[in-house]
This record gives sequence, structure tokens and C-alpha cells, in this order.
Amino acid sequence: MAKGGEDQTSVIMPQGPKASTFDGVQTAFVRVDSSYYVNPLSAAVPKAPVAAAAVEIGDDAAGGRLTIRTSDGPERASLRANSSGASLRLSDEAGRPFAYLGSANGFAALALGGDDTLPGRLHVRDGKYQDRATVSATVDGAGVHLWDKSGKTFVYLGDAGGHAELALGGDDTLPGRLLVRDGKYQDRARVAATADGGAVRLLDKYGKTFAYLGDAGGRAELGLGGDNRLSGRIALRDGAYQDQIVLDADSGDILLMNADCAELFDVTDDAEPGTVLVLDGESDALRPCTRSYDSCVAGVLSGAGGYRPGIVLDYHGQGERRRPVALMGKVFCKVEAESGPVRPGSLLTTSEMPGYAMAATDRERAFGCVLGKALRGLASGTGMVPVLVALQ
Repeated sequence: MAKGGEDQTSVIMPQGPKASTFDGVQTAFVRVDSSYYVNPLSAAVPKAPVAAAAVEIGDDAAGGRLTIRTSDGPERASLRANSSGASLRLSDEAGRPFAYLGSANGFAALALGGDDTLPGRLHVRDGKYQDRATVSATVDGAGVHLWDKSGKTFVYLGDAGGHAELALGGDDTLPGRLLVRDGKYQDRARVAATADGGAVRLLDKYGKTFAYLGDAGGRAELGLGGDNRLSGRIALRDGAYQDQIVLDADSGDILLMNADCAELFDVTDDAEPGTVLVLDGESDALRPCTRSYDSCVAGVLSGAGGYRPGIVLDYHGQGERRRPVALMGKVFCKVEAESGPVRPGSLLTTSEMPGYAMAATDRERAFGCVLGKALRGLASGTGMVPVLVALQ
């Protein structure tokens, strides 16, 4: 029993439950408020009730409820339970929930925050009230921090200057390490960092590294393969997932899917791919050929038909005049058969028809003027013919 004056709240309860109504439902409540007080003779004396109870414990149509209100009526906290579950709500001075723990659409939910005045923040602390983890949210984003015993962040996941960021480590005591495991808790990938560098490892089912990217004795290294089961292979693909360049460790080869070896040259005229080019003579540029058996033949403008350069040399940016010229390999070439039919295997040289090749039938004049060998024939007229470029 507590003593008090007229304005004090009594902790002496009535003998039986006091009938009350909550949201239009008749219920039985125990009310703890200033409806009763204790006089000096220790007798419970009725007092005119206030608008709402400070604490209500009841059993209404929705189930059990514990409500905590301020002296002027607004609800501040409520604990509710029914056959479907239970929930805890905390409300601000405007009656808006800023914390909720309970069922939400069939899921267990913990919700913190909800308006600009009270953004959510969750603290996980050790036995000495020191933060070890925080989850915080603002109108701009959210973040998860993990803290070491010195109060330094060693893990951060959240917004960083408009970018999504996951950061691990940060001091010498806790360098970052990220592990990706299979369904049996076996490491399949590791991303590790130290004061000396960082590394990414991919592991097979036996725990052996078959791919490594990182520091190796002071050098950046990419290592693929390493045992008899998983040999190394690097494939560079285009936008259609087709291999274009492959480094194959089994064969020791570099595989190029395109055809010729080209070099960039300045080309004086607006020549089309497949044009036969010769040295200009007045500059380092090339121009389309204009006479037969020209010893200044330099190559064929690459890119005609289905063939593209496999290697491009002297690449310092491809300007308007700098064009790839095939120096060796397969290329489609403009060929004319008016000077004589072209057969598969025919040696080709420059023609008087600008930019065209023709069959080199004069062996004496052909020396030093051959640009390559025809891979298909052309009986008459002009056309694009696949050629094996081999200057001689």
C-alpha cells in the first residue's frame, strides 16, 4: 500500500475487475490510474476517473492487451496477443508507431523508425554496453556497422557517397576476408586482404586453388589451373558470348578467331576494305594501286567480307585516315580477271585498275610485286576473292 495525497496515483487495486469499453467493445480491465487514492486511514476512496487509464490489461475481442498511456490519454506502448500471434508497438507523441515487433503478413518482423523525426537504428551491445553492431537508416540510405573492441568499424555495408559498399577490415588487427561457401560449409572462394596486398582464390571440392588473382612475390599475378583436373583457360568473348581470343594452357596456344595480321597506316584516299594499297612515295601514307606489277605494293585494306583482323599493330587510336592494312593472313581482296583468269593458287599482283589485284602471269616482272595467293578462282569480270596475303 502506498500513501499519497489527492493528486497521487494509488497502487491499491479495486477488489474486482472494473468494466470498461475500448474501441466500442465491452471488456474487463484492471485500471491503474488516479481513480483510487489512499487517505491517511489507508482506506481506498473513490475519485472521479480521468479520461484514460495509465495502464490497462484486458481481454477484448482481439485478445489480450497491455496498453501504457500518458496521463492525458495518448497511447505510448501496447503489447497485444491473440490466436494468430503477438505484437509490441511503441508510438511517438503524434500516435505514429516508430517501433514494431510482431507478425507482418505471415512473417516475424522487427521494424524501427518510420518518419523523419525518428529514423530506425538497431544496436547490438556486449555485456559492458559497448556497441558491437549497429543497423541504421535515414531518408538517404541505410548502413550496417560491425565494431571491434576499440570502437573501430571493421565491417560496413551500406551507402557510401551514392554507391552501395561492402567494406571488410580497416586496421592491422582485423584485416578483411570474405568467404563464399557451399552447402556443406566448405570454402569455394576467398577474398583476403593484408597490409601487403590482397588476393582472390577459387577452390575446388578438394580445397585446392585452381584460380588465383593477387600479389605474388611483389608482382600482380593471375593464375589459372594447377592440377591434372582443371587446366587454365582465358577466353575473351564478344557481346554474343562468342570466343574471340583464347589463351589455352593445355595446348600452350593463343587462339585468335579472326583472320589476318594487320598494321595501321594512313590511307590517302577513301578506300573501301579489300582495296590493294601501295606506298604513296611522297609520304608514309598508302594509296590504292594504279599500275600493274608495282613493287611498292604494301598490302590489302582489311575488313572486307567475313574476315576481320586478328592482330592490329601500331595501334595508337584509329583516326579517320588510319586504317588496318593486312600484311599477312587471309583477307578478301578486290580482284579483276579482265587481264586474265584467276585460278585457286594463282599469284596476285597489282593491276592498272585502281585498287584491284590481278593474276601475275609474267614471272620475271612479278618478282618483288606479289601481294599473295588466290584461295578461290575468278574466271571473268571483277569480284571479291579470298586471298592469302604474303608479300614477296
